Formats: sequence, C-alpha cells, structure tokens
Amino acid sequence: MQLNGWTTVSNRGSVAIPMKRELKPTEHEAVLHAVIAGDRVKATSIYLSVTEGNLTGAQKFVKALALEIKLQRRRSEAPPSA
Repeated sequence: MQLNGWTTVSNRGSVAIPMKRELKPTEHEAVLHAVIAGDRVKATSIYLSVTEGNLTGAQKFVKALALEIKLQRRRSEAPPSA
C-alpha cells in the first residue's frame, strides 16, 4: 500500500512499518541471517540502508523478526502433543 510516497508493509500482520521501498528477497535474507546470528545492529543497519526508512521502524522490524524466529524455534522444539 502506498501512503505519501512510502510503502507500508506489515510484517506478517504484527507491525506496520513505513519504508521507501520493500526488501528484495536477497536483502530480507541478509537481515534474517544477521538476526539469526544475534547481530541486531547489523540487521538494523542493513534494513536502514536498503529501505531508507527510519531507525525506529528498522528496530521494530528487526525485533519482530527476532521474535518470530524465537517462536518458530520454540514450536519446533516442543514435544508433540498426545
């Protein structure tokens, strides 16, 4: 969705973040790898340089991505229900 020249993207419905352009798949992967490695500063830096967004939006995106990864890991580690 366009809003005053900004693309508004929802990170899987959790946070709407304004950015000048969306991440390409390779750029998203670079941010994802940085988050998985535990380097939120690098992930935020990549996001900022690619989207030309603001710091708060970048931090929210990285935090939401880290939380999503954490939840997926918990689900995969949980014992199956009987």
